[in-house]
Amino acid sequence: MPSIAIVVNSFPKISESFILNKTRLLIESGYQVTVIAQNFEGDKAASALPERVRMAYSPNAYKPWVRFWGVFLALAKNPLAFIALSKAHAFKGIKASAQLCVWYAPFAGKSFDIVHFAFSGLGVAYLPILPFLKRKSWIYVSCRGHAEQIRPLLDPKRKALLRTLFDLADRVHCVSEDILDTCKGYGLDADKVFINRPAVDPAFFTTGGQSAQPAGAPLKKGLRIATVGRLHWIKNHEILLRSVQILIEKGVNVHLDIVGDGDEKQKLVFMAHLLDIAGHVTFHGNKTHRELVSLLSGADVYAHVSMSEGISNAVMEAMSMQLPVVCTDAGGMNELICDGHDGFLVPVLDPAALADKLLLLASDPELGKALGQRARQKILNDFSLDRQRNVYREEYAQQLAKLR
Repeated sequence: MPSIAIVVNSFPKISESFILNKTRLLIESGYQVTVIAQNFEGDKAASALPERVRMAYSPNAYKPWVRFWGVFLALAKNPLAFIALSKAHAFKGIKASAQLCVWYAPFAGKSFDIVHFAFSGLGVAYLPILPFLKRKSWIYVSCRGHAEQIRPLLDPKRKALLRTLFDLADRVHCVSEDILDTCKGYGLDADKVFINRPAVDPAFFTTGGQSAQPAGAPLKKGLRIATVGRLHWIKNHEILLRSVQILIEKGVNVHLDIVGDGDEKQKLVFMAHLLDIAGHVTFHGNKTHRELVSLLSGADVYAHVSMSEGISNAVMEAMSMQLPVVCTDAGGMNELICDGHDGFLVPVLDPAALADKLLLLASDPELGKALGQRARQKILNDFSLDRQRNVYREEYAQQLAKLR
């Protein structure tokens, strides 16, 4: 049975449902899957872990004294590997060697055909041991947006680290053509790349056969807007709040449901009061997928206003629910939405343009219905889990065949 390690920050996370979906897909396809997490901060509201998934944690997830014993036990399982790893780095001191042990501990005593880092940032963190892991495993790295488009702007050294990472990786997964173009600027060889866009389950995210009542009933002669995402600056909820203010000033009976949590919540709650629209906004916090389906069932339109994006799973879920979507033209979103056909794209940082499209949908429900129907068909045709599974299965099978 082929063995794959997926390296993540934490697991499972509601905001990273694509990793949970991928884990299930691989298990269903006959792979032995181990998820190596850097901490224990999984979301209680996330879906239950798939059966047969194996969990391993970096020693960094534990308190210092437990961390020590974790490394000690890992060393006891495979002392020769730790010695070889230390020699490969010419023993640069006890502290440096100890850190190498911490990084390598989750892999000790295990044999993986493929090690897949779910984010390039994690790949960068593990750079010191990647050459050692490459001796036994194919190294994969996923590039999803933030770590490639934002982090290098804040940390100039990151560009060089990404270049080194891409040189060491055997294969690189990009979620969109836009991300691929970005990574080429860091020296990524396009021959190493495969593109596998995100996917959702249209059988689950559907308006048909839902037993739960909508969390918020559609407004009479008005507009109920839903948005889902971390309350993080890059998601740019401020623009959405300002567009709601514009709609209210134009006399639209509007309500905004915000699903998600994060560091920006206090700021956004204060801003809603400052704009005098607090009565038109509800902050729901994190929701399970079933609760999310219920809430989306009561919405008239879905809005997504990120400044940077790979391809948003949340938008795809809304499209699968036949909701008309108004989305910023950020990152790879124009690879998902055809403007005016199955949704609307608006410029980043333009609340007036966003409000114009929302106002159009408020005044023309039939347009919204048509957009929503075509949006679901787009998901069925091009963004289903079956398509995503087939891409991963074919990609991994080609690499594993080279090991035989």
